[in-house]
Amino acid sequence: MDYLVQNEEEILESMLQFRTAIEDADHPSHDYLVRTLSGYKSWYVYYHGDLKIFSPSKVTGHKADELNEYCKTKGKNYSGKQTEDQLQNFFDEVTNSKKHGQLLNALTEYLAKYGKKPNSATRFNVISNSKHSNKMDLKSKEEHMVDLLHTCFLDLSEQSKSKLRRLIG
Repeated sequence: MDYLVQNEEEILESMLQFRTAIEDADHPSHDYLVRTLSGYKSWYVYYHGDLKIFSPSKVTGHKADELNEYCKTKGKNYSGKQTEDQLQNFFDEVTNSKKHGQLLNALTEYLAKYGKKPNSATRFNVISNSKHSNKMDLKSKEEHMVDLLHTCFLDLSEQSKSKLRRLIG
């Protein structure tokens, strides 16, 4: 199916697109995604060093360019079963209760910025960029770093963003 992710590159793009959409109030998908944050049960986690990137399965399993359509249709015609089946090739389910608790705490902290809490039935699946780095052949590591820096930039206060712009400029 053309709209489902096929590799780690597309997975990371989808996850970053989700993160950008919820962190950028001007993004066309922002309002719908923030409104539905507590409804997602299946979360996927991508580690890049100490940074954890969270994204729900329905978003993670679809290519990044599907996000706005997903939000416009309020998720209709998008099957969680299809995305879960597709993602199982790249992710491992978290079955360790200590690890689950740590991820739940991190997700709780992340969603609190939007006045939301995780669903009580939340489960996690994890990917590690070091575990699957041999599958990342479409973009250079530097391009991935730029994507991650952009995501981190969105987390900064306006004062810090201005300071960073001065340092770069």
